[in-house]
Amino acid sequence: MSLSIRNVLIGIFLILSASICALTANSIIGAYGSYRAYTDVSSLTELDKAIFNALVNFRNERGNGASALKMESDAYTASVKTMKENRIGVDSAIADARSVIASIDREDVKGPVSSVMGIFDRWAALRTQIDDNLGKALADRDPKLAQASLELGQELLTALENTSGSTEAQIRSSDPGLAALIQMRTLGWGTRASAGVTILTINTTLAAGEVMSEDLFTRVLTSESVAVSTWKQLSTLVEHPSTPDEIKKAYATADASYFKGEFATMRAALIGKFKAGEKQPIALDEWSQHTTAALKSVANVPSVSVDEMTHAAKESQQQAFTSMLGYLAIFVAILGFSTVGILVIVFRVTRLGRAVTKSTSERRHIAWRGGVKSGQW
Repeated sequence: MSLSIRNVLIGIFLILSASICALTANSIIGAYGSYRAYTDVSSLTELDKAIFNALVNFRNERGNGASALKMESDAYTASVKTMKENRIGVDSAIADARSVIASIDREDVKGPVSSVMGIFDRWAALRTQIDDNLGKALADRDPKLAQASLELGQELLTALENTSGSTEAQIRSSDPGLAALIQMRTLGWGTRASAGVTILTINTTLAAGEVMSEDLFTRVLTSESVAVSTWKQLSTLVEHPSTPDEIKKAYATADASYFKGEFATMRAALIGKFKAGEKQPIALDEWSQHTTAALKSVANVPSVSVDEMTHAAKESQQQAFTSMLGYLAIFVAILGFSTVGILVIVFRVTRLGRAVTKSTSERRHIAWRGGVKSGQW
C-alpha cells in the first residue's frame, strides 16, 4: 500500500500536535488542581483571620468585664469602655466566621467552628446579665457572676484557640510555604496570652483592693517569664530577611510599647510594690489606661501575621488561576494552529503536489512526442 505525501504530512502533523496538546492539557489539569488547592487555602486563611480576630477581641472583653463587675460604678469607666469596644470587634469577627464557614464544605473544619458558635451563643446570653449587674451598685451585684463570666469566657477562649490551631494545621498541610507566618502568629499570640495573664492577675488584685497573694504573685512572675521567652523566640523569625516589613514594624512597636519604655518600667515598679505587700498601689482605672494600648500592640503582631498569611494565600490563588488561563490559551492556540496546518496541507501542499505531478507528466509527454518525430522511438 502506497502512502501519499498528503497523508504522511497530515499524520506527522497530527502526532506532533497531539503530543503538544497532551502535554499542555496535563499542565492545565495540574494548574487547575493548584488553583483548587490554593482556593481552599485562601478560604481557610479567611476563616482563621475571623476566628483569630474574635479571639483577640474576646480576651479583652472577658478580662475587662470581669474586672468591672468587682469595681464601684465610678471606678470602672475605662474597663467598661474597653469591654464594649471589644464586643463590637467580637461580634464582627463572629459574623465574618459564620459567613466564611458557609462556603467551606469540610466537616473537619465545620465541627470546631460549630462548637465555637454554640459557646458564643451562651456567652451572648450572659452578656445581658453582665450589663444588668453593671447598672447596679457593687453591693447589689451577683457575687458569682464575675467568676462565672471568667469560666465561660475561658471555655470560649479555649474553643477559639483550638479552632484557630486546627485551621492553621490544615493550612500548613496544604501550603507549607505559609509555615513561617503561622509560626509567627503562634508565638505572637503566645506572648499576648502570657502578657494577658499578668495583666488580668494584676487587674483582679487591684479591683479587689487586696494584697496580692503568694500564689497570684508566682503566677505573675511565671507569665512574665514566659512572655519574655516567647517574645525572644519570635524575634528570631522576625529578623529573617524574608519576613514582611509590616510584621517587622509591628514587632518593633510592640517591643517598645510593652517590653521597653514607660509601660515596662511602670509594670516592673507595680510588681515590686505587690511583692512588698502594698495594697492597691494604683487605681485600676488609671492602670487600665496604660495596659490597653500596650497589650494591643503585642496582639497586633500576630494579627498582622494573619493578614500577611491571608494576603499570601490570595496571591498564590491568583497566580494559580493566571497560570491555568495561560495554559488554556496555549492549548486553544495549538488546536487552532493544528487546524490551520492541516488545512494548509490539504488545500495547498496537495494542490502543489498535483501541479508538480501534472507538470512532470506533461514534460514526459512532450519528450515522448519529440522522440517519435525524430525517429528515436
